[in-house]
Amino acid sequence: MEFKVEPYMLNPLGIMHGGIMSTILDEVMGAASFTLGRPNGFATINMNVDFLKPAKAGEIIWAEGTIVRAGKSVLHIKAELYNAKKHLLAKATSNMIGTAVQVPI
Repeated sequence: MEFKVEPYMLNPLGIMHGGIMSTILDEVMGAASFTLGRPNGFATINMNVDFLKPAKAGEIIWAEGTIVRAGKSVLHIKAELYNAKKHLLAKATSNMIGTAVQVPI
């Protein structure tokens, strides 16, 4: 997924707020879970985020989620957030658990 860093995404220091970065990372990990084609959705159990470099307003950033291990009911997923220069801005790992909620077709 690709995003443009907008002014509302910035913290008082003028860099992208860590909560916004975390949300993007969580979203791409969730999107990765759909690639398994399972009938039910997954919900985040936990998430660990490392913030490595700042992002500023106007920058184009992109994130990618990858399934590391797909168990029967729990997934382990990682995600990385990059800027246009391919510098790693943040990375995350998460465990997600299968829910009773069916994926809409």
